[in-house]
Amino acid sequence: MHKETRKFFIRELILFLFLLVAGSAVFLFTPLSESFSYAFFIPLLLIFLITTFIFNRLVKLSRENNNRFNFFFIGSTGLKLIFYLLVIIIYLLINPGQAIPFVSVFLVVYFSYTVLEIASLLKFLKKRGVYKNTL
Repeated sequence: MHKETRKFFIRELILFLFLLVAGSAVFLFTPLSESFSYAFFIPLLLIFLITTFIFNRLVKLSRENNNRFNFFFIGSTGLKLIFYLLVIIIYLLINPGQAIPFVSVFLVVYFSYTVLEIASLLKFLKKRGVYKNTL
């Protein structure tokens, strides 16, 4: 495992544990406890696994070929969005009564992992000299 991938995995694991504890606290110790369902851990685990795979692949591609890196980054972002939308739609068809809490949890987890992924990727690319901030 590449050094940057290992650092990312540790940061991602910390975010995972934080979201797990914070989400559990919100659902167990607030009026939202009646909306609690173990299905709310699905987005957390799903996005964790997909983000780990994609970041690892992006780091490998950045070392090999910039054209493939660009193609994979844009393609994986689009496919992730479509896949996540399908997961949300399927869950909402199965359990429409949990629509608002599930989508809320999904969005919080998605945006948290997206910020972590982009920030880590930019840091890695800047360190390698591939990305130069023009601002």
